[in-house]
Amino acid sequence: MLLQTAEKTGRILYNEEISEGIYRMGIEAPDIAQEAGPGQFVHILIDDGAYLLRRPFSISGVTDGGIELLYKVKGMGTGIMRKMPAGGMLDVMGPLGNGFDVIGGRTAVVGGGIGLAPLVYLTQRLDGDTDVYLGFNDKPFALDCFDGYDVSIATMTGACGYRGDVTKLLSEKLRERTYDRIYACGPKAMIKSLKRITDRLGIPAEASFEESMGCGLGACMVCSIMVADGGSRTYKRVCKDGPVFDLDKVEM
Repeated sequence: MLLQTAEKTGRILYNEEISEGIYRMGIEAPDIAQEAGPGQFVHILIDDGAYLLRRPFSISGVTDGGIELLYKVKGMGTGIMRKMPAGGMLDVMGPLGNGFDVIGGRTAVVGGGIGLAPLVYLTQRLDGDTDVYLGFNDKPFALDCFDGYDVSIATMTGACGYRGDVTKLLSEKLRERTYDRIYACGPKAMIKSLKRITDRLGIPAEASFEESMGCGLGACMVCSIMVADGGSRTYKRVCKDGPVFDLDKVEM
């Protein structure tokens, strides 16, 4: 469902480091919380002194009157954001974009690194039997968000769980398990690998794409990707047409 709403001001409820460079932020934003669906995002204005572009953040949770974000400190903007105290105010636009189709049955969610953020809220909304596959470079984080689910972990260093890529772990599990649908979010290389698996096995899959955005409203076309549409190929905007797409339609 597509919901494009006006910018709002939200009060920071908490902003805590849960792992090295990984933060969990709660924002009091009742209007956004009421409208937000799994896979949608918010656009936050951060004045870093250099430029005033908004940053997109997936909605990782919805509480009574608020939303939760999981974010990784990557650059100047998130570096400023991590220092924002509880009680401070944020300029928040959202919820934006088209989210996941929440369909029951036996499902798997596959997350890579901070790409697990939108999958937290999705998993909470899914009915039926859900398995969780999470991939990290080294140290896992935010595992408490998936308490109560069958969670399989892969790390590239072998520090925890399966050694290697999370899609290879999934591929091995698929020799003994079947799924009605797979949901994913993570680095493009992970999504591309997952697409090869789901295309080969004919498993319906949806993926949330992580792309750099400018306006966040579909005007600038910065975040476009190639998608098959009605027998032709066309560019779709991740911010407005996505960020979630049927994986079998995406050209990678």
